[in-house]
Amino acid sequence: MLLKPLARGGMGELYLAASGARGMEKLCVIKKVLPNLVAADNVQRFREEATVMVKLSHGNLVSVFDAGRHEDQVYLVMEYVDGKDLLATWNRCAERRVPFPVDVAAYIIKELVRGLAYAHSFGALRLVHRDVSPANVLLSYTGEVKLTDFGLATSTLKLQHTAPGIIFGKLSYLSPEQARSEPLDGRTDLYAAGILLWELLTGQQLFPVRSVQQGEDPRARRDSTAEALDRLRNPRVIPPSAVTSRVPPDLDRIALRALAPEKERRYQNGEEMRADLAAFLAKTAPETDAARLAAFLRPLFSEDMERERRDRDALMQGAGGLLSGAIDASTVAASQGRPARHASPGPTAIVLVAPASPPQHLRGAVRRGSAHRHHAGRPLLRAAPVRRGGDGPGL
Repeated sequence: MLLKPLARGGMGELYLAASGARGMEKLCVIKKVLPNLVAADNVQRFREEATVMVKLSHGNLVSVFDAGRHEDQVYLVMEYVDGKDLLATWNRCAERRVPFPVDVAAYIIKELVRGLAYAHSFGALRLVHRDVSPANVLLSYTGEVKLTDFGLATSTLKLQHTAPGIIFGKLSYLSPEQARSEPLDGRTDLYAAGILLWELLTGQQLFPVRSVQQGEDPRARRDSTAEALDRLRNPRVIPPSAVTSRVPPDLDRIALRALAPEKERRYQNGEEMRADLAAFLAKTAPETDAARLAAFLRPLFSEDMERERRDRDALMQGAGGLLSGAIDASTVAASQGRPARHASPGPTAIVLVAPASPPQHLRGAVRRGSAHRHHAGRPLLRAAPVRRGGDGPGL
């Protein structure tokens, strides 16, 4: 049962939802295709994402439990992560002029590439995420790091191929081979992880893209994109320590290896990069773990955590009377004389209906910076005053 909208992106909408028998309700996230985009190609993209994601099970990846199609609504049922995405965390640090700790930055990327190592080596899929960016890295309030949104992923499962000249991914986090429309592999995702590491250490964007103002000549947008792609195809990366002296030589080496323009000079798999980051932490900050990340997030989002908890409690109370467990879509369809269609072999699907009367103050609410907030096609890191040589976001 849908409780409230979380976010809306270019292809789909995210909703906080609940399932389970009364008294045993469990939160989850429903992702569905926008009603005006239920065309064959978009449905195919959604099916591809579901086919990939239901096969994956790892602590550093957001789980997908089920997928299906009810009437004209195509949906995924995903794990709910109680926390914020890396973009929201960056922005909160910038607002409060809080340096992003070196050990926490290394820990987040270590956990991220741990999940990538699993996904890249899963069976014979040769899976590539293609959109490793701040909005897709979720940080739970208990210190978990999870990668989400495999909607742009490519693998051997896919029946459709990207059209020539089409580039998927956010500009600021594209690898040279993505910008050149060349073949991709797991090292593409590790390059993006290297960008995130560089940015968390320096407090600056590595490849900023100029924003085009509303009403500006459309040619300016094309010129801005073309200029950005040219820089991405032939990147020039300086060591993080050239921006801020707080970065030690070992992290310089790790970041620059991940950001090598030639794939052959990068880390060849996620486990190599994870091992180097783990060795750095073992030597310099052996106590850095999930509890350390949670302790860093707590003062940044203490008010958000309490408000979100109250909101969830109010929503669950309002919906409690309507929850009676998972609803079999085939039963609903049969009662209305329609066949039910499923994209996965599972016997049940969640019917996409909202509570009849959610609390007034939560109707239509969308919380900025939610862990499941989706960002599509715009600059990801909000501008903040950054002094060269500073110690982190906003300094």
